[in-house]
Amino acid sequence: MKNFFYFTRGERRGIFVLLLILSILIGVNYYFVNKIRNSRAKILLDEKYDSLIDSLTLLDSIKQAERIEIYRSNQAKCTQEVISNRVIVEEELTQVVTVKLELNTADSLQLVGLKGIGPTYAHRIVAYRDLLGGYYSVDQLLEIKGMTQENFDRIRNQLQIDVGKIEKINLNTIAYEELKNHPYISGKQAYYIVKQRDQENPWKSVDEIQTDEEVLTIEVLQKIQPYLIFE
Repeated sequence: MKNFFYFTRGERRGIFVLLLILSILIGVNYYFVNKIRNSRAKILLDEKYDSLIDSLTLLDSIKQAERIEIYRSNQAKCTQEVISNRVIVEEELTQVVTVKLELNTADSLQLVGLKGIGPTYAHRIVAYRDLLGGYYSVDQLLEIKGMTQENFDRIRNQLQIDVGKIEKINLNTIAYEELKNHPYISGKQAYYIVKQRDQENPWKSVDEIQTDEEVLTIEVLQKIQPYLIFE
């Protein structure tokens, strides 16, 4: 039995070398197995991390989109409120503008208070009104020297006319000198009217006046008719 377990020096050295090699192999195997496991674990962890990052990015995008939608909704609401307020203000301003100035009784100071009317225009409006005997239409302001279409459009809705304020001309009694001073009647036309009147019975209406295409046209009579009376 003793001889069975007895090893020579060479045999013991061989067994030692064999055990050393086995130990090295086992250690190397353990090292690479652990390294592979760690690599796989790291790969799985990276994949989970990337997946988590993607999820968080998606979630952040959704929240960002929700915030943008809320902002747009609020902005649209604010814009609608601004438009509504603007409409209300414009309606209120329109209501204020509807308080119009009566053109046949207004003085220069009142006319200057209108938007688009300065002292010069105010003076000309009153002076022309005195020559005419009053206005029967706001459009007559376009006959005033210097009155542009732009200025007229600016003031027309601020004015109104009371035709009852017009100074009438009694065509059956008015003298030639007075009639020819009216802006719508020339000296020649005034002479024609007075001469015809004196040769006939007193007129009862403008229809009885004989027209002449060279002197007194129908258009002239229609233009001056609002100022005429027959008594």
